[in-house]
Amino acid sequence: MPPRVCRIKKLWRTSILVALLMVWGGCEEVLLEEPLISEVDREELVAAWEGTWVDENRDSTTIIRITEEQIGRVYLVQWAKGQFETAEFELHFAAGPDYRYVSFIVPEDWEGWYEKLAGYFLFTWHQNEEGKLVLAPARIEPFKAAVQEGRLQGKEEEWEDIPFKYLRLNETSETLLAFLKEIPHEEYFNYDEPMTLFPKTGQ
Repeated sequence: MPPRVCRIKKLWRTSILVALLMVWGGCEEVLLEEPLISEVDREELVAAWEGTWVDENRDSTTIIRITEEQIGRVYLVQWAKGQFETAEFELHFAAGPDYRYVSFIVPEDWEGWYEKLAGYFLFTWHQNEEGKLVLAPARIEPFKAAVQEGRLQGKEEEWEDIPFKYLRLNETSETLLAFLKEIPHEEYFNYDEPMTLFPKTGQ
């Protein structure tokens, strides 16, 4: 089945972040009440994440820096409709035995979006041999099944004016990481349609 494409009738601001939520993440998202955080190797984060990146269409530029507190600071810029549009937000990182995770929240100044999507989007990530960052979004159905079975706490939500159906999980990082250790990631994360960031090298 081909992936569904979400449509927004009226969007006051566009950027790679919206593209990430609409296209790479799809129409169904898993949100966390709090960011997924654990001890991580800062040197690994700096080596993998710091730099200037472009999306596969090369229509947006993303600059990422890692703080001493191991938080990713992100600055996005895109030329759209005859003007520059920008967004800033933070990345939060966690690590399990075999997988790495990143979570982030919609910027607070996205009026109408932040109030409803006030949660952290969850991805696994890795850097491939070509230096690209590959982020696989969480799939809603297996996480929803885990909620229905009582293995996780959460609820499904949907808004008429926002083109996403999403599952909001209410778990601590410790509890969620313990759950993630036990699951088949290929079923719970969308590796078939990941988000890919390309290192910016020249024009």
